[in-house]
Amino acid sequence: MIPNFLVLAVAIFSGSQPHQPGKDNELSAKEIVALKTQRNIADAYMRQATQRALDNLKKAAKDKKTGMETLQKHLSRKWYFGSGTEVKELVEFKRQLKEADEAKIKLTDPALLELIKAAAEQQVDSKGLQKIEQDVMKQYAEATSQTIHDALAAEFRARIIRELNAKKK
Repeated sequence: MIPNFLVLAVAIFSGSQPHQPGKDNELSAKEIVALKTQRNIADAYMRQATQRALDNLKKAAKDKKTGMETLQKHLSRKWYFGSGTEVKELVEFKRQLKEADEAKIKLTDPALLELIKAAAEQQVDSKGLQKIEQDVMKQYAEATSQTIHDALAAEFRARIIRELNAKKK
């Protein structure tokens, strides 16, 4: 879940237009491969962050049960961010990113870090996140700190758009 302060901060930029069908719905084979890789990297990173947070909560006080349930729920989903890498899902994701661009939704490094930590129930520190980043870079040869950052920012920007659109309804 996105912290309310961030949704409010972003809401003023949400004057985007409804999506028009057409060429924007088409992705080249190269775009499909790139988006699949990007989404897989973000998924791997957040799954590891969530697992590490869950492990930390298990070691902590027993009164953290709600946080543990939330983290377990995230890990039980097939895809951390809710949708995956089927072409239909990638087209929708690309549309959401375009809408986020039009709404001028950008995430600074500190904002992205806070979103990651909030998603991990504040149970992973910067050192733990660096370790996860290194693990993801080992898992994906094309992953760098920047590609991981970009992949995570794209996923959270798409999530913000989905939540803003849901609030409009």
